[in-house]
Amino acid sequence: MVPEKRRVVVVLGGNHPLGLPLIMELEAKGYIVITSVSSLGGVSAIESTSHGFIRALVLGQSGTIPIFLQSPISSTPPLPPRQVN
Repeated sequence: MVPEKRRVVVVLGGNHPLGLPLIMELEAKGYIVITSVSSLGGVSAIESTSHGFIRALVLGQSGTIPIFLQSPISSTPPLPPRQVN
């Protein structure tokens, strides 16, 4: 039976040469590990070596976010219409 895991750690740069050994050690010590990688290939490479307690997320892909969401104006609420007299 697998012991219950409740501790979570976030590791940035999981596909760095030092990242995978760190991630594997943290998982072995009982942590649930969430890590960032730079490509989809990194996701499968990291998650395939785990025992089910590691999740990799691709960060920094600007192509997946529509242009209108990247502009600062998109985060401001729309102005009400002006009244013309």
